Amino acid sequence: MNGFRVGVWITVVLWLLLCLRFWLLVGRRNPGQRHLIAIGAGLGGAMIYLLGGVFSDQIQSLQKEREARSAPASSGEVEAVRIHAVSTDSASKPKAPTAP
Repeated sequence: MNGFRVGVWITVVLWLLLCLRFWLLVGRRNPGQRHLIAIGAGLGGAMIYLLGGVFSDQIQSLQKEREARSAPASSGEVEAVRIHAVSTDSASKPKAPTAP
């Protein structure tokens, strides 16, 4: 499990604890509110988990692409190199401008 997944799980647990706190604050005389808070806690936790999983997969695939691009060419690969010959005789050198 990578660090991002652990962060998703921590966020889900914190969400559930927050909802539990509100559930405990609501009096026993309001069962409708307690049910809605419990449903919201479950749906919210599930949404955080699913979105976190999607983002985790996307981030991992982007990291793998970046590593593949930055990896040096392996020794088994052959690269085409073109070499240009440069003339070294004095006739081909540019002449310095003369003053009038």
